Amino acid sequence: MTAPARAGSASTRTAAQRPARGERNLERVPERSGSRGRTSAAERAYARRASRKQRLLGVMPVRLPKLGTKTPFVLMVMGLLAAGVLVTLFLSLSAVADSYKLEEAKNQVTELSSKVEQLRSEVAKQESPEVLSSKAKQLGMVPAPDPARIRQNPDGSVSVVGSAAPATTPPPPPSSSTPPPTTTTAAPPSPGGDH
Repeated sequence: MTAPARAGSASTRTAAQRPARGERNLERVPERSGSRGRTSAAERAYARRASRKQRLLGVMPVRLPKLGTKTPFVLMVMGLLAAGVLVTLFLSLSAVADSYKLEEAKNQVTELSSKVEQLRSEVAKQESPEVLSSKAKQLGMVPAPDPARIRQNPDGSVSVVGSAAPATTPPPPPSSSTPPPTTTTAAPPSPGGDH
């Protein structure tokens, strides 16, 4: 059997009178008539508790969440940011230093390429036929007469075209420091040669 419901019990309250789930009913429940009501000592204890709570809330601000669990994460993020700033600073400084080195290398390349062009023009000037001819004459070289040529025939045999003759040296030009040659007649050499 079940116990009969009391007239003022919680089961007979309407839905509008019930507090929502998770909320506390902070209103004071009126004294019930009957044997189960609060005693005056219990009422005084609840009143002291509420006054202590009000005093603490007035003195202490609202409690902040505990920072102990978030401190390592915050320190790690700050460390990562500091490391990122340092790495960025290092990379920018090395980029500036490399740009100076690159500019110096470009200047060297420009200087060396102009020197190469100057040397090429000097070599081309020294390889010209006029300069080569004058230098050959200074060394005592003479131009060769019509030389003989070797020709290969279609059957594979070789034939010589022309006749080879030795080059003759021209007489040296008279210089202003040497006396003019004397004109003496000498006997022509005999065709048989000297014995």
